[in-house]
Amino acid sequence: LLRSGAGFRRLHRLLLTHAHFDHILGIPGLFSTLRLRQSDDLLTVHGGSDTLDLVVRMLAGLWGEGRAPIPLKLEPLTPGRFF
Repeated sequence: LLRSGAGFRRLHRLLLTHAHFDHILGIPGLFSTLRLRQSDDLLTVHGGSDTLDLVVRMLAGLWGEGRAPIPLKLEPLTPGRFF
């Protein structure tokens, strides 16, 4: 994000293509960094239902069930939907 010049302030959506750990293990660090902005901006995370389920369980293990350090919306992907 930083090398691209986009920065964190413009990040409002995150697309997770699959649940391999090399794609999701950075999420807690990203969320902690976004929390430092002290913003109420909502981050929408798009992904398959299995991927989002793993993210939910990971977040619950770190911050408690149903809690995240930032405002968050999980949006399951459906077949045929394009971005």
